[in-house]
Amino acid sequence: AVLIETPTPGAMCEDVLLMVRSIRPEGDDGDAALLGVVAEDGELQRREPFAHSRPRPVHIRSVAPVDAIPPSALAVLKKAVAERSSGLVLFGSATFSEHAAIDLVAASLALTEHVGPAARIMPRNRSTPTKDWQVPEAIKQLPFLPSIESAYDQGYRRMIYAPSYTNAELLLKFSEDALLISGTYAGDVMDVFMGTMRAGGIAMEGDLLARIIAILGVTPVPTKHGEAVASDLFLMQGSNAILPRTFEDIDNFVRGNRVLRWEDEVGRLLDSGEVKAAALKKALPRNHYLHEFLSQRAAIKKTALHVH
Repeated sequence: AVLIETPTPGAMCEDVLLMVRSIRPEGDDGDAALLGVVAEDGELQRREPFAHSRPRPVHIRSVAPVDAIPPSALAVLKKAVAERSSGLVLFGSATFSEHAAIDLVAASLALTEHVGPAARIMPRNRSTPTKDWQVPEAIKQLPFLPSIESAYDQGYRRMIYAPSYTNAELLLKFSEDALLISGTYAGDVMDVFMGTMRAGGIAMEGDLLARIIAILGVTPVPTKHGEAVASDLFLMQGSNAILPRTFEDIDNFVRGNRVLRWEDEVGRLLDSGEVKAAALKKALPRNHYLHEFLSQRAAIKKTALHVH
């Protein structure tokens, strides 16, 4: 007897059969040992067949507004995802929350309806499972499934996953034929991309880069007159035939091919006096590129003053 915990007990037997078949050697009939379910009183309730055919996936129209996506990024992002039905769409927000960049992820559902039914993948077993439901309504209404493999087997081709609990091998395998969407805590596109590697697979950066459709990072910037937003947007454009393989080359490629840069927006705010460098450092403690950006600005200003 095997004890199983699952968010979808109604599909437990089908998921067990999927797991067994995914690891059995060629020609092995190990799934013949799957007999049934043990009831609360300890009796075996035989199932014949053990697993039934999966029901058709549920297509729930998105109720999410697209307001969370900055206006500067919306049109080009919408066009980029409209042309694709498989790959990776990654979001990041410099605002820390239990579900990172979840408003951006929810908004993306409205842009990806053409791909078909969407599902949310359970990231882990929480000690406080109620936190799984502290998400926008558009996310809450989706089927909540135990794994990418199970979602794919049920016919879902649009999946929201948690990068911290999803390994790179899975992303590579399923992004070939499904659209995988995630959110992480970061405002720079390269930091968002590296957030995808958290569950291992650092050697697969180049392979994963080839599957990217878009990466959007959003950074709220406190100013004298309220909060502004700096957007960072990378779109994979043209042929993917020759892509960089080393970390340094990937960093240069991703950051060098952005269609929107957070530095431009932040630079305008600094130039106008809406925000000071010190306030910026305090607001963006995790931005790995901020110090270099401010140093370069200071050096340019110093040179300009010297020339003048």
